Amino acid sequence: MSGMEGTISERGRAIAQTSLKARLQPLLSDLYDARDNPGGIVDMGTAENVSQHRTTPPPKPLTHYSSTS
Repeated sequence: MSGMEGTISERGRAIAQTSLKARLQPLLSDLYDARDNPGGIVDMGTAENVSQHRTTPPPKPLTHYSSTS
């Protein structure tokens, strides 16, 4: 055994080997909507870091480039 193979359970290993997309698919395919899906899942486990949201417009693209080499 190498690395964490000796310290992780079979259940943990199975979860770790499953892709994130496969684990999130049941959540993403049944999201709550008051009108269209009132019995859907309300995700309260996904964190959102609003301090990472862009508060200023993105920079304008360069319109001119010259190389000095």
